[in-house]
Amino acid sequence: MTRQVPSIQRYQIRELRVRFLHTADLHLAVDVKDYALSVLTELGTVAVREKAAAIVFAGDTFDSFPDAVQLRGDLARWADGLPAGMEVLLLPGNHEELGRGANSLSALSFGSRVRLITGIPYELVTIADTEFLLFPFRAGYLDPSVLQVPPRVAPARVAVMHGTVAGMAYTGDNSEEEENAFIDPSMFDRLNACYAALGHLHRARDTRDGGTLIVYPGSARVWRKGERGARSVCLVETGAHGATMRRITLASAGEYREYRCAVSLDGTTVDIEGIAGMWSPADMVTIVLTGIVDDENTIAAVANSIRSAYARKVRALEVRSEVEPVAGIAAHPAAAKFIALLAEKGVHDPVLLERARNLGLAALADRMGGAA
Repeated sequence: MTRQVPSIQRYQIRELRVRFLHTADLHLAVDVKDYALSVLTELGTVAVREKAAAIVFAGDTFDSFPDAVQLRGDLARWADGLPAGMEVLLLPGNHEELGRGANSLSALSFGSRVRLITGIPYELVTIADTEFLLFPFRAGYLDPSVLQVPPRVAPARVAVMHGTVAGMAYTGDNSEEEENAFIDPSMFDRLNACYAALGHLHRARDTRDGGTLIVYPGSARVWRKGERGARSVCLVETGAHGATMRRITLASAGEYREYRCAVSLDGTTVDIEGIAGMWSPADMVTIVLTGIVDDENTIAAVANSIRSAYARKVRALEVRSEVEPVAGIAAHPAAAKFIALLAEKGVHDPVLLERARNLGLAALADRMGGAA
């Protein structure tokens, strides 16, 4: 009887082409361990399905150095489960520096399958026909003129960095411009890179500068409130032709969703059913109760009712109130008539509808003597 030996899955890389996954800002953390590891698991599933030769983590894989200490074994076990021959490149970001003190990331073991990049200013890793130039995080400005980088030998080169590229920064609420490396986009042309695999900015974006496709995949999971939209990983193919990229949604990451929901004039009801059908168990949801009511004491009961009904249907649920009390408004005939007329208008934009409703009721409240 012939003994069956399990076959080891390996990849046949097409000549002059390399396919890899580019991800960043996973922020593995002990306080959301199960959720964060579920996203890591999906990253591996996508890599296998797409026959990737490598997975490149472009910084902030861990939320802090203490998180790296406690979760390094989970990362190692995940990597051990990947097909033989698939590379895992782990570039430190600024969050791996948090809480590090005098300790060193390089003193930790991430198993035999994870290649931790610690060389300063860079390390050069060649996979098939593509060179990966990986630059571990350093605070301040990364000056391309002082880098002594060897000429490109392989058909394609990828630059991997963690920082902010000039012209691609986000400056709105929850600014992502923390202390980080500032990168001149002209650097990528000097490095002769066809693709720049970046991390640090949590909002997905990409641009092309000369012959370089410059890409932020965005945070691989929802790390904080305000990170709207689906989370994704980038599937990249490089070769003598340059680089192409396709984003793949990570279902396990869920989304951040925020709603402003008007409460009825008597403060007893709010329509949630219409929006709750879009939620997934991995979502982080914020509901802001708005409007003008007779008695704000009724709002606490409404908020508690929402939490009781929906808290277990999403990963995190916050309900807060911006409701204003105006005694007698529920019985005022003008208020009821205004609400009815607004409904007849058929305004479908929820932001516009909420603004019109609140402005109209506020004007009526002023005539009644103002909010309490």
